[in-house]
Amino acid sequence: MGTLEIFQFLTVGLGSGFLVTAIKLYLDARSAARQREIGYLQDQLRLLYSPLHLLATLNKEHLKITEKLQDALNPKATAKPQPEDVPAASGAESDQIIKLSNEYATKFKENNAKMRQILEANWSLIDVDDVDLLLAFVVDCVRMQVEVDEKHSQGVAIRVNQRLGTIFYVRPGFTERITAQWNAKRQRLSKLLMRRTTGGTP
Repeated sequence: MGTLEIFQFLTVGLGSGFLVTAIKLYLDARSAARQREIGYLQDQLRLLYSPLHLLATLNKEHLKITEKLQDALNPKATAKPQPEDVPAASGAESDQIIKLSNEYATKFKENNAKMRQILEANWSLIDVDDVDLLLAFVVDCVRMQVEVDEKHSQGVAIRVNQRLGTIFYVRPGFTERITAQWNAKRQRLSKLLMRRTTGGTP
């Protein structure tokens, strides 16, 4: 028996008043479900995916800057064309470029630390499909702290890396995944809010 046949049966058997009540209950339940999804998406974006997107995108730009600084430091090591009117860096200039590059690397690590804090504070808001990638990111942050910053692997770093694998500043696909999720959730939220305003179905 289809939905329409069920409603016809109920209308005949129980009267039109019951049908009106049933429809109202159905619409109220659907509206409540939509409101819960809106609230959850807003929390995900505000507390998790938007700040992650900002910091991951900043890191991407910081990486571009450090790559350009490396090109300036050692132009012969890259196939990228260099401006002809820019002379090779002198010894003092090379030291300053290295210092500047290290400063951007520090910003990169600071942003990673912020992302780790965001993830640890809002782990319940992570989509199931993102858990493995984001957990691997947190593990990389912990390893960077323990093995590099606190120097607990000093003298055995090569052997440790052979066993545990490479520590990533950012894993391949991390920024792209965060950006894709950020865009998808914003689009879904926009549709839900529009449908709530117009009274359409989700």
